[in-house]
Amino acid sequence: MSEKKIITISRQFGSGGHSIGLALAEKLDLPFYDKDLIMEVAKKAGFDERFVRAMDAAEVPARGLAAFFVGRDIKGKSFQDYIYDAECSVINDLAEKGPFIVVGRGADFILKDREDTLKVFVYASTEYRAKRIVERYGKTEIPVKKLVKEKDKRRAARYKYHTKREWADVQNYDLALNTGLLGQEESVEIILRTLEVLKGE
Repeated sequence: MSEKKIITISRQFGSGGHSIGLALAEKLDLPFYDKDLIMEVAKKAGFDERFVRAMDAAEVPARGLAAFFVGRDIKGKSFQDYIYDAECSVINDLAEKGPFIVVGRGADFILKDREDTLKVFVYASTEYRAKRIVERYGKTEIPVKKLVKEKDKRRAARYKYHTKREWADVQNYDLALNTGLLGQEESVEIILRTLEVLKGE
């Protein structure tokens, strides 16, 4: 089995995937990419970065009959399709340059054919995630549990739109970690131990 040099982290909102990615990047001394990847995508797609960020937060565009009436060009592609194409290009370019860690962006699917990639999914109960969000960020305008569900629903919809796969299906990943049960530090250690085990095969 090929040594895992790239780590993709998909995560439920509030489960701590970003923090785990940062901690791994520090321990492994690897580049870390998350929202900052949007800047590179904006350059690649030829769009203003603020526009790309707005599209990133927007609902996925319609498909089927509804698609003829909203937001598509003569090729049948939406702005989000072009942005996703740019994301794929950016992430694949990074993979050719060397090891790194990336959170979100559908990177597990984009790099699905690479044997040097460890694909991780981070999840936790709604109660754990809501509590963590309140502790870390304080109050939100939307009740926290509702916010958690809305964020997850949007991520799942975007993932399915671009990949035709179910975002939370564990068969899409090599490793799934319940941070509500394990905590952040132990989750990081499990990933590190997994990398060592795979390196030894």
